[in-house]
Amino acid sequence: MLNKDYTVTYSNNTTVGAATAIVSGIGNYTGVRSETFQIVASTGLRIEAIPDQTYTGETITPAVVVKDASGKVLKADTDYTVAYRNNIEVGIATVTVTGIGNYDGLTGSMTFLIVAKLLHLEVTAEPAQMEVNKGDPAITVKLNGTGLTENTDYTLSYQKYGESGALENAEELSDVGMYIITATGVNDYEGAIGSTVFVRLPVSTEDGLTVGGVDVSQDGNFIERTYNGQDQKSVLDGLTVSAGDSQLTADDYTVSVAYNGGRDTTLEEAEMVNAGIYVVTITGKNSYGGNSATLVVLINPKDISDLSIDVTIPESDYNAKEQTASVTVSDSDIAGIYNVTPDTFSRIVPMVDSDAKARTVDVTAINSGRETVYMLAQDTDYTVIGGTQTNAGKHRVTITGIGNYTGIRFEDFMINPAEITVSGEETITYGETPNLDTMTISGILDADVNDVTVELSAPANLNAGVHAVIASLSGAKSGNYTVNMTAKITVNPLDIGGGEGEGGDEDNANSFTAKLTPTSGYYNNQPHNPVVTVTCNDKNLTQGVDYIVNYSDSEGNPVSEMVKVGAYTVTVVGTGNYTGTLQLTYTIMNTPSGGGGGGGGGGTTDPDTNPQEPDQPDENPGVANPDDTGVSNWLNTSEHIAYLSGYPGNLFGPNKNMTRAEAAQMFYNLLLNQNVPITVNFNDVSADAWYAQAVNTLASLGIINGVGDNRYDPTRSITRAEFTTIAMRFTNAKGSAENIFSDVSSDDWFYEYVLGAIQYGWIQGYPNGTFGPYDTITRAEVTTIVNRMLGRSADESYVDGHQDILMQFNDISSSHWAYYQVVEATNAHDYTKNNNKETWTGLK
Repeated sequence: MLNKDYTVTYSNNTTVGAATAIVSGIGNYTGVRSETFQIVASTGLRIEAIPDQTYTGETITPAVVVKDASGKVLKADTDYTVAYRNNIEVGIATVTVTGIGNYDGLTGSMTFLIVAKLLHLEVTAEPAQMEVNKGDPAITVKLNGTGLTENTDYTLSYQKYGESGALENAEELSDVGMYIITATGVNDYEGAIGSTVFVRLPVSTEDGLTVGGVDVSQDGNFIERTYNGQDQKSVLDGLTVSAGDSQLTADDYTVSVAYNGGRDTTLEEAEMVNAGIYVVTITGKNSYGGNSATLVVLINPKDISDLSIDVTIPESDYNAKEQTASVTVSDSDIAGIYNVTPDTFSRIVPMVDSDAKARTVDVTAINSGRETVYMLAQDTDYTVIGGTQTNAGKHRVTITGIGNYTGIRFEDFMINPAEITVSGEETITYGETPNLDTMTISGILDADVNDVTVELSAPANLNAGVHAVIASLSGAKSGNYTVNMTAKITVNPLDIGGGEGEGGDEDNANSFTAKLTPTSGYYNNQPHNPVVTVTCNDKNLTQGVDYIVNYSDSEGNPVSEMVKVGAYTVTVVGTGNYTGTLQLTYTIMNTPSGGGGGGGGGGTTDPDTNPQEPDQPDENPGVANPDDTGVSNWLNTSEHIAYLSGYPGNLFGPNKNMTRAEAAQMFYNLLLNQNVPITVNFNDVSADAWYAQAVNTLASLGIINGVGDNRYDPTRSITRAEFTTIAMRFTNAKGSAENIFSDVSSDDWFYEYVLGAIQYGWIQGYPNGTFGPYDTITRAEVTTIVNRMLGRSADESYVDGHQDILMQFNDISSSHWAYYQVVEATNAHDYTKNNNKETWTGLK
């Protein structure tokens, strides 16, 4: 149970790659075990939708929100980089993100629209109706509530409804009639437009007659309505005419109507349908002859932006030709209701258009008894600007009401990009370069073949699996296309071969090697975990990512651990980008029975503190050979390198306690294979510390452990028990010698390690029969023990005769008990050996 029987800590578990879980026994369990697991990159990058952008004439680079497959929001320049294409002109722009760091090799893209800069100006005329000769209205133009300046920000133009109902250009607003005042943006407001209606009223006259019974405005003798497609003469229903106190009858007067200053017609003949100004004249007759009165009926044009008006512009597909938008404008307020039979239909409520004639209605489009909408006519009810386009994209169309409609509205005409299809499949083996010339590119229109280039590339990291090909478009017409990518690259894992022992298949063009460190060990009733190093073309592969390791005994039976004596097959199985197997052999031997059991030198004081040299200088009696202990499988015993150095001021510090960091660095200096996968890190060992590589490497090899809470405590002095344990981990087995120390018991965690060091003749302890496991250990003591581990001893004759060229230290003279041990450890030299006697032949 977690936190009862074991604890778990993690290392390298924040970035893509191999991470390590370290399980440490507690309570009834002891020991440490580590397992690797793989953190893999997300499967793709996703960009959230980007709102339409307004054309500025400069590059447009909207901010993007990028997420991985799990929905995590990623960070720019840490997880991805951004590139834009076709992001200046109106049309379709593309943003592409390319993964970096933990997302290396992944891409994502999104398109967005750059639309024309079209703005709606708010135009008002105050007052909106004025009689002739009463001056001009105050015209105000605003954009989003901000007032603009005439001739600097906009210009004004006037149109007046003529006798036919059509708009005619006007220079001023003086004559009786209905006007459309249009403001057009200039300079910084180019592309902006807006309009309003102004009415110049005739002078109101009541020459002997007075009208009543109708709904006239409070501030003028006129009736105001808005175009609705119907004859609105009914506004005169209830009209009364009086002369003084006398009420006139219909026989006492006539009514005539003049539309937009045109000829008079009788009320019966007149139709008040279309937008404009209707001047109604009442003329007395009989005894009331010579008396008259006037009344004005205004039918204002309907604003084209009214909610009842719907505009439909179907999308189109890019074809490299000029295309004109099919604009449909309908007014649901102007409707007819129809009765439909299979053969005939009848109109219940009539509809009339701007020329007062009934429009034809497609019976197939009408449901019986349901209201149908009124379809406006282009160039009669509205005009279209910007409706003819060639390139793909969302194009702003300006619809301006005319005739019975006024105002301006903006709609979008979408030309969808054409599709370029990239198809084909390339199959390669991991590490090979795909041939993308085999892919087929189709869909570029003939007119654009010289203006569109498709460049294909493979993802940056072609790991084993299936990958989409990456297509980049360029050229003057490339913005008119998108890519339908069906082409793929299938990457098969690379076969690491199947050779026995080190190396792989001789027929494999790639150079694979696999190595065990060490290749054998002595039985110690504990699992043996030799380090497996696998390389391909001099590249180190990562265990748990590129391969896994399985064990089998001499009978070929799979085993989870190598514990018992015998020969084992260590099988390297390719995973991820690799497949196939390599086989190595590891042997667990019976524990040797010899080794001195604690003899060595025979002095009367502790040899670790003040050792005396052997009686015969050509021997090291009782000290085990490093080939027998297994040390030579781990540490460099054949080359006598300088594995220790001193401090500034030419000091060695023989009596200075060795720190845990110094111990790690010393053994790392001697390590035969320093290039091993790092699977362990400590919180208190920074990456730039001088000892970081040494500590992390030895921890990954299982040689050193932390002190808890994922700490190593590098600057603390190492104890004698800790140092002895580390030294013994370079051997084949824990010891079985007689315990000669009174302060070491079988319950101690270091018990077997201390016994092993006794067995190999590395330690003798203090004269009082104690070991002092929790005492610190000096650099001189360490030097002595390590020289014994390595089977090294100084050539005293050579040393005495070459004092002038040797590395010497101010704080350790030739009379110091550890002098020759320190010289051996700090001077690289060539040597020969005969009967364990070392003869130096020169310095390196």
